[in-house]
Amino acid sequence: MGATKLGRRVAALRAARGWTQADLAARAGVERSYIALIERGYRRTPSRRVLRDIAQALRVTVDELGGAR
Repeated sequence: MGATKLGRRVAALRAARGWTQADLAARAGVERSYIALIERGYRRTPSRRVLRDIAQALRVTVDELGGAR
């Protein structure tokens, strides 16, 4: 999945939970600015660890997140 599609998926899942970027960042253990970059598609696909942490925070699998590598 490309960075833009992944970013849209992360943003949609986050918004569906009523979370801010800061909320997701805190739950995933990353900086809010990193979440913003991912959501805007400015960041290449994150590392497996970061994908796993974001997926766990959102309570989905990495495959459901769309970031399988």
